[in-house]
Amino acid sequence: MAGRIDAGTVVTIAYELRDVDGALLDEEGATVAYLHGGYGGIFPKVEAALEGHGPGHEVTLTLDPEDA
Repeated sequence: MAGRIDAGTVVTIAYELRDVDGALLDEEGATVAYLHGGYGGIFPKVEAALEGHGPGHEVTLTLDPEDA
């Protein structure tokens, strides 16, 4: 699949960061880029959720303190 997220892929994600009550904690439209594959550029739980997917994939995750 073209654009597949695998180790060594540079990934840019748009995200919303919210607290447990749903209040937005970061500016709307925030993005982050990282090198996928366990290099420490993003939380492991985020990498696992994106592994093997392509552009446009959407995911909702809850990160507990031990995930961050």
